[in-house]
Amino acid sequence: MDTRRGPVVFCDANVLYGTLLRDLLMWLGVRRSLRLRWTAQVQEKWTRNLLEHRPELTPDRLTRTCEQMNRAIPDALVESAPGEEGFDLPDPDDRHVLAAALACGAEALLTFNLKDFPTAAVPAGLQVAYPDLYLRDYPQAVITALQKLRANLKRALPSPRKKSWLVCRELGCLSLPKRSGKATWSSEKRSSK
Repeated sequence: MDTRRGPVVFCDANVLYGTLLRDLLMWLGVRRSLRLRWTAQVQEKWTRNLLEHRPELTPDRLTRTCEQMNRAIPDALVESAPGEEGFDLPDPDDRHVLAAALACGAEALLTFNLKDFPTAAVPAGLQVAYPDLYLRDYPQAVITALQKLRANLKRALPSPRKKSWLVCRELGCLSLPKRSGKATWSSEKRSSK
């Protein structure tokens, strides 16, 4: 790893789907705490899925979002890599993700679909991880980013009720306690089953 910058991290489409996680990763990427990477195919997939579930959004708006992401981190958009057919994954549609992650020299592939990237199919040297667990290795950068994002959210949304609703919807990876106790990360809950 380059000591002046963070590790190269490839983002699967499902990681870029949610606004708050995407914003958090972008904040970390712009500040080079992480060197984010994705392909046009990954961007097309998360925007297509988001349009299916959020009819109030428009293709033009998400195209602008992708363009802004690519401008903010100029080296993030990488070419799809050849040789993806050599990977034996449960979902053949994920082969391009693994091929691109390896081709760009990623140290980690962030995804919510670990089952689609079994250890036996992933070459040594590439860590496949849930984003929340991976980001635990960067506590100060994440805390600073969340503070900045919170400040931006406070300025952008005048209604406290609307802010709470948006935060709850976007932070689906955090399981909040019912009345008392501590919050747990959803990936811990998934892995303990």
